[in-house]
Amino acid sequence: MNTELIIRTGLAFPDKNAALQEAAGLLQGLGCVDSGYIESFLKREYISSTYLDRGLAIPHGTRDDSGMIRKKGIVVLQVPEGVNWGPSQTATLIVALAAPQESHLLLMRNLAKLLQNEVVMNTLKNSPDPEELRPVFLNCI
Repeated sequence: MNTELIIRTGLAFPDKNAALQEAAGLLQGLGCVDSGYIESFLKREYISSTYLDRGLAIPHGTRDDSGMIRKKGIVVLQVPEGVNWGPSQTATLIVALAAPQESHLLLMRNLAKLLQNEVVMNTLKNSPDPEELRPVFLNCI
């Protein structure tokens, strides 16, 4: 299954919900999810935060809404000034996922490994060039 990938750098959002709305809208625009997938993002955040550590949040929908996924997609939103993701959580890199269950866990695992490489994380958070970031995410797929 091919994976759609879109990367936006140098963004700012007033709050987490605006960032989630942007990510869900981009996934829908890529044909990865049905209209209304934002609700699945919001449900997931209500159940438990998708913030991992060191500025990385990986929003994704709930298992119950997996029927809304049409194809695998990743939307990367770089937010240099950060957006409040919760108490003591500031997301500077938001990697939104839409993936069938069989590939979802592998993607999550590969993205979590990014946290272990400080040089890569600094590049992801600070490079203004989306094309510089693309190979990192293609290696996660």
